[in-house]
Amino acid sequence: MNQNPLQIDINGVTHQLLVTFIGADFVQLSIDGDLYDLPITRSSHNNTDLSHPRDNAKNDPTLTLNLDNPEIRCQMSGKVIAIYVQPNDSVSIGQPLCTIEAMKMEQTIISPIDSIIDNIYIQPMESVSNGQLLMTFKKP
Repeated sequence: MNQNPLQIDINGVTHQLLVTFIGADFVQLSIDGDLYDLPITRSSHNNTDLSHPRDNAKNDPTLTLNLDNPEIRCQMSGKVIAIYVQPNDSVSIGQPLCTIEAMKMEQTIISPIDSIIDNIYIQPMESVSNGQLLMTFKKP
């Protein structure tokens, strides 16, 4: 699925949204950089609590971060379908770095820290495997 940033106004405040459909019953939504995992249900009686963003460092299955050696490694095999950053780009927590597709599901990997991209070791449409180094950050 293509990702398109959206803007919505709620009570006069503009919010930035990014929606990534993960599967038939799951959606990932970013509101102003805070990530939420939302189940898709057919019932109109189910409400989703958006008061607590998910903790990317604990819940993102494709992200490993070692703060002593800041790098992003893949934890699932798949194909890189998009890279959103370049070396020397400043990134903020929650900013999308790349998207990997595996078994017809897309997973957007976001930055777990405020930093600067050092190196990118992947290219769009490249196959990646478990443990493969994707990107490194410069030490702040």
